[in-house]
This record gives sequence, C-alpha cells and structure tokens, in this order.
Amino acid sequence: MDENEFLSMMVERNAWRKPLETGKPREAYTEYITRLLENVRIVAITGIRRAGKSFIARQVVNNLIKLGKYEPEDTLIIRLDDERLLTLEYDILLKLYQTYLDNVKTGKKKRS
Repeated sequence: MDENEFLSMMVERNAWRKPLETGKPREAYTEYITRLLENVRIVAITGIRRAGKSFIARQVVNNLIKLGKYEPEDTLIIRLDDERLLTLEYDILLKLYQTYLDNVKTGKKKRS
C-alpha cells in the first residue's frame, strides 16, 4: 500500500476535512474514554461486530475537538478491521502513522 492509499483510507475515517457522523450518543462510554485520555495517548476500543465501537470513537474525537482540547488534525482513528489492512503487520502500522505525521500533522502547520 502506498502513501496515497494510506491517506485515502485515513481521510474517510477522520475529522480532518469534515465532521464525523456520530450516531446515537453514548455518554457513559465517551465520558469514560475522555477521562482515560487525560492520562494515556492511545485507547483501543474492542467488542463484537456492529456494537458501535467506531461511533464511540467518533463521538470521543468530536467531543475533544468541541472542548478545544485538540484540533481535528491532532486526532487519528484507525480501523484495524479495514479490508485494506488484512495483512496487518507492525511495519504497515508504522508506515500508516508516519504518513499521518508527514501529511496531516505537519501539513496543518504548512496550511496555517
């Protein structure tokens, strides 16, 4: 997978260009995860398929942006069940994250 494919995959799942669809509010989960993020940088949300994990992640991101704690470009959601990541290996995750850093995080500074 090349850098453009990584970017395409990340743009469709993150709030960098447009607000995220967040579904039914799940305040108990989002408040808990928001509190967790005061002490850690990464939170993994696990559970059965179609339980609302992605919507909870989007709700947390939207809340953090609304509270002014982060800019949209400071957040990154990666869905590990994406079919483009079926052969998921550590080096692919590193390349995905480096693509984010090079094109989104630093790109924010260039656009300002």
